Amino acid sequence: MSRDIIENEREAAHYNDLWDSGYGIKYRCEQPYVDTIVKMLANDCRCPKHVLDVGAGFGFPALRFISTFMLRKYTAYEFSNSMDFMSKLLDPFRDYCDITLWKKTFRGIKTDNYDCVIALEILEHILWDREFICSLKSGTRIFLSVPKNLPGQRHVRTFHNHREVIDRYEHLVTPERIILIGKWYCMYCKRI
Repeated sequence: MSRDIIENEREAAHYNDLWDSGYGIKYRCEQPYVDTIVKMLANDCRCPKHVLDVGAGFGFPALRFISTFMLRKYTAYEFSNSMDFMSKLLDPFRDYCDITLWKKTFRGIKTDNYDCVIALEILEHILWDREFICSLKSGTRIFLSVPKNLPGQRHVRTFHNHREVIDRYEHLVTPERIILIGKWYCMYCKRI
């Protein structure tokens, strides 16, 4: 079972300060697990109609998903200032993709309009991860990544092995595939 660390969920101001520091530079590029998530999407969600990206960060995964799959509709939530960077990054795709960017939390949003949900490096940061998954309609395809064995000051839980990831979510989703890429577990599952 995943180990809860402490209730240290952080506000947007914390991440704004982090992104402005030297630490934020390592997130202003595509992360190594994005290729795996793109392959999972290609195999398991061939023609998504409306993609929801929660905790979208600087938008590099969004850039890959929109350009690779020629998506028609993409909605992203990111409460930090990285959304400003993401908005500029995605501007060239607005001609053919209806891109909606929300600079706020995705907690409590209406989730029944999406057939595919992406949550990369976000579920370990929020106390309400299962609450969010419960809000998704049955059959929704979910693509997520969580870090392996990486307790941190911004994480509310850590996963020491793939079984802990599955144990935390299997009563809410049907796990289809989980792959370790470097220090991240990448998972494709369907909402039950």
